Amino acid sequence: MVVEELKTVLFMTSRDEFSLDIGLFDLGLTSLRLSEVKLALEQKLECAILRPLY
Repeated sequence: MVVEELKTVLFMTSRDEFSLDIGLFDLGLTSLRLSEVKLALEQKLECAILRPLY
């Protein structure tokens, strides 16, 4: 589900390969786009995704 949401904001199709070896910012994701992914996942999962406390 996470990979599919990331592909969506990167304008990739479901057939495009998504490399798990590359950092998100190296893929061209910005903090705004990652916020969009988080929001979409929260809506689909019907729960809040919290940041870890360090």
